[in-house]
Amino acid sequence: MLLRLRHITLFFVLIIFGAGFYVQAALPTGNCGDRTLSNGRIASDSTNVTWTLYSDSLAFVGKGAMGTTQSGANSQANYIKKVSFSKDITFIGRYTLSYMNKLEKITVDPENANYYSPEGSNCLIERANENDTNILIAIGNGYIPEGVEVLRNYALCDNYRLTSVTIPRSVKQMGEKTPRQDVGYNESPIRLPSLTEIHVQWTTKEELPEWLADKFILNANKITLYVPCGTKSIYQNAAPWNTCKAIVDGTGKCGSNLTWSICDSVLTISGTGTMTNWSNSASVPWYGYRNEIKHVVIEEGVTTIGDYAFYQMSKIKTVTNPSTLKIIGTLAFHSCYGLESINLPEGLTDIGRNTTGHGPFYGCHSLKTLYIPASVTMINKDAFLRCHSLTSIVVDPANTKYDSRDNCNAIIETATNKLLYGCTISVIPDGVVTVSNFAFEYQHNLKSIRISNTVTSFGTTVFKECENLKDIYVEWTENIPNYQLTAWQEHSKANIGIDLDTTITVHVPCGCKALYQAKSYWSRYKIVDDHQKGGICGANGSNLTWMLSCDSVLTIRGTGAMPNWSKHSLVPWYDYHQAIKSVIIEEGVTNIGNNAFASYKKLTSVSLPNSLTIIGWASFWGCEKLPSITLPESLETIADNAFQACLKLSSITIPESVTYIGEFAFHLAWLKDVYVLWPAGSIPEWKKGMSETNGVTLHVPCSEIGAYQTADGWKEYTTIEGEGSPFSVTIQTATGDTSQGGVNITVLP
Repeated sequence: MLLRLRHITLFFVLIIFGAGFYVQAALPTGNCGDRTLSNGRIASDSTNVTWTLYSDSLAFVGKGAMGTTQSGANSQANYIKKVSFSKDITFIGRYTLSYMNKLEKITVDPENANYYSPEGSNCLIERANENDTNILIAIGNGYIPEGVEVLRNYALCDNYRLTSVTIPRSVKQMGEKTPRQDVGYNESPIRLPSLTEIHVQWTTKEELPEWLADKFILNANKITLYVPCGTKSIYQNAAPWNTCKAIVDGTGKCGSNLTWSICDSVLTISGTGTMTNWSNSASVPWYGYRNEIKHVVIEEGVTTIGDYAFYQMSKIKTVTNPSTLKIIGTLAFHSCYGLESINLPEGLTDIGRNTTGHGPFYGCHSLKTLYIPASVTMINKDAFLRCHSLTSIVVDPANTKYDSRDNCNAIIETATNKLLYGCTISVIPDGVVTVSNFAFEYQHNLKSIRISNTVTSFGTTVFKECENLKDIYVEWTENIPNYQLTAWQEHSKANIGIDLDTTITVHVPCGCKALYQAKSYWSRYKIVDDHQKGGICGANGSNLTWMLSCDSVLTIRGTGAMPNWSKHSLVPWYDYHQAIKSVIIEEGVTNIGNNAFASYKKLTSVSLPNSLTIIGWASFWGCEKLPSITLPESLETIADNAFQACLKLSSITIPESVTYIGEFAFHLAWLKDVYVLWPAGSIPEWKKGMSETNGVTLHVPCSEIGAYQTADGWKEYTTIEGEGSPFSVTIQTATGDTSQGGVNITVLP
């Protein structure tokens, strides 16, 4: 009587869960040894193993064998998402996981000697026994991992949500030679009432697993069997596989003159002409192989990719397109989460179709680079939204419909100056007038953005769910557009406890803080007025931006190289060259462009990053008040005239990493000391490098004096008796060299 009351209480608690109430306390506990099904109730008379049922998890703890059966009709099964087993359980009955249609995770203590559940598989497996076999006991809503050799009688049963199952090639046996105490000898391993797909991988008749259980598959007349390419006849002559509704062997037609085949995870489409446009993903002929296809090769001759062709095929990593491709259909690669690379060939005209709805690459989370060829004239609405791993977007400069001007890493509709899509390192460049709806939606890696003052309007929440966005740089001093830029549903304060708007800083022009604070949509952010002007300064796809602070400090940040400007008046910050006092170049910048800071008369401080490899031609020419500069160890090239006429520089240390020094790189009137570290054999040639008016002391490693006295480009600057050189260089060892006893050796002319 007490037992019955306990389970009646459990029944009503579960009804409360079903109504949506949440209870933190554990549900009643009980014994689970020797369970039998009796009138829909669970009877128990063993205390070896106990169970505890929480709101969505069930834990089995104890020592020894669990009961032979557990009710498949018990009401709590539909609420259970997690099941765990302790280390000392030695036997698990067949009904333990029955009807748990929401099961997401099975956990077995790693010290359990009898059972395990591989991470992510959602399977319960008996470890290799005396016959050296791994036996599948039960499956939730996951996959059967490679290494399983036997499907136990009744292993795949009673799960009403599982519609597809893949049986790995390692399986050699269906059923067991010796029936278990809780499983009849003839019970089939496959009894899944909702199953519509079975995927198998055996390629020869000899490989087919031995059926020791009854050769029976529940509802076989509703199941499609997917087999390796070229093996269809093997399965048509083998029971019970030949009882399935259809057998598909990875080949077929996908257009009037197109065929498809799948072998070794590669889908190949061959022929000439257009691909079929499907109305939904389930009608795509290779959809049943969606969990097996990793690479797609579309051969020459194919002109279109059909609507829905690869919709939600998340295992695809690469796609190779032919030069004949003209159109990519709507939703063609929608939610291909694993797609890392795809080539869009010259000749492609349409990316998606001119329809509403999500575009062909929507949600391709792993796509890293994107190149739009010159031939593209139509990009579908939402074509590249939620591609949050993109770090490079380049539109061919010859494209007349779209552009990615100034290396902005975005797609802009040229005629309307509307920015359509951005990525994690985009900037919104000068000339853009409108930013499209959700242009940066779900760009999780976007941390900062620069918006040009040419923008007059924004679409709907352009930075929706950009939870790591912390800095927005703007330049309006009047006519400030007032739009809602951010939106938080998944990252709302209710969900994460933080109002993310308050964590974003908007950097506005000097003296304009009050103007932005008066705008409703801007006032939600932190406002600081800290700069005069900013812009883009990257070359060849690099994303560099510049910002001039209110106190005339120029900061350049991003990754990549500056362009080489043909004259200093073309440099984007040149209008401020008479005011700039300090330059900070941040980590990630690799090149300083030609003429970048030429003739900056008030420049007194320069900070260079360890990522820098090139200092361009005349880049600091005529910076007459620059007293010193530290060259980073990463530097490789110092171009001609780089520091010419930097009158205040009296000392320079050239890193050993430098392999090229241009003519008159340090043609300095006040230069007194040059420190170098190259060993013999790696001394770069340096012609016309030093001042012609004063003597210079060259500090070299103690053991390398002779090497410098004979090295091309260095020996020319020493005084040779009787030749009357216009200036002289004194070669001197580095001071304080304890390896040489601290003795300084000076070689006089």
